[in-house]
Amino acid sequence: VPLVVSGRDEGALRASLERVADFVERHTDVPVEEVARMLAGSRTVFEHRAAIPLTDTDRDTLIHRLRTPDDVIRGTGRPVGDPVWVFPGQGAQWTGMAVPLLDAGGVFAERLTQCADALAPFVDWDLFAVLRGEPDQPGLDRVDVVQPALWAVMVSLAAQWRATGIHPTAVIGHSQGEIAAATVAGALSLSDGARVVALRSQLIAQYAGDGGMASLALPRTDAEHAATRFGLEVAAVNSPTTTVLSGPAHALDQLTAWCDEHDIRCRRVPVDYASHSSFVDIMHDQLL
Repeated sequence: VPLVVSGRDEGALRASLERVADFVERHTDVPVEEVARMLAGSRTVFEHRAAIPLTDTDRDTLIHRLRTPDDVIRGTGRPVGDPVWVFPGQGAQWTGMAVPLLDAGGVFAERLTQCADALAPFVDWDLFAVLRGEPDQPGLDRVDVVQPALWAVMVSLAAQWRATGIHPTAVIGHSQGEIAAATVAGALSLSDGARVVALRSQLIAQYAGDGGMASLALPRTDAEHAATRFGLEVAAVNSPTTTVLSGPAHALDQLTAWCDEHDIRCRRVPVDYASHSSFVDIMHDQLL
């Protein structure tokens, strides 16, 4: 979740960043996540904007970045217009997700049922039972379960949004979110989307056990040097100062030790497979 600040012009943006920094510094009892929610839900969004990802960002670091505007993500945007839907990758799941919407019936439940039917030929578990966390079903800790389940929820949420009159200018996605975006856009049929997400996740599961991923507090250029040093690959660029590397587990162990030695924040992602690395080419060949 990012902390987003906006202003009518560059001067107003800098002044807003300073005011937010003062607030965060004075009100240590207010979590920074709550500050981000307040800014997103109760403030007018102006054309000039700055955003700071809150992942692994402590209060002192946040205050410093707010007072150093050149180090934050900045840009300009249209004050009005249709939204862009961004579908995330793995990590947004929890047991019981979407169950209240499912129980409420309506468009979401209807589309989720269609997704479950589309997935059925490719999986040996029941989507509804998995979402409810029933004991006779596999959990969301399995990659070949969580990715199809997230795909189904995202595609169904899109149907719900459209039913309420919210239509996107564009859709984009990351990882299996790309498959959801392609399905929502109509580039993939529902059955083709189900096939791709199910078989892709099953292939990933075959490569699990010897790989992994790590998030570094380094810009891409510096992270690429580290990747070359330890035989890793850039898997994702999460922000101008955060890069995810992917590769063999032993190489990630060496990377972690090196980062500790050089006082660089390095957090291992809780997966045992090297997503978004060269093994994806092998998976694509098998899938095709």
